[in-house]
Amino acid sequence: VSNVESRQGQTLPTTTWQFTTADPDAEQSSIFGDLQPQTGASDDASSVELGTAFTVSEAGNVTGIRFYKGTGNTGTHVGSLVERRGNAAGPSDLRE
Repeated sequence: VSNVESRQGQTLPTTTWQFTTADPDAEQSSIFGDLQPQTGASDDASSVELGTAFTVSEAGNVTGIRFYKGTGNTGTHVGSLVERRGNAAGPSDLRE
């Protein structure tokens, strides 16, 4: 990217980057399907950390984390992927 100016009129340096997009035809799957929690939100204000373990049968990539946030369930929510040795690849804020 070149010839970019800030809002103050300052010329920004030329920048390059690369990224990879997912194959739109790649198989996608979920361990939850279309399930939703029976209780979408509650008045409990305490912090809770939950986890789900899974084992793969062939190499692949995790490209997203599904997070259910019920009506009235506000505030910051944080999610992490943790590999089998316990090292977290994150954390990351979960957004709508």
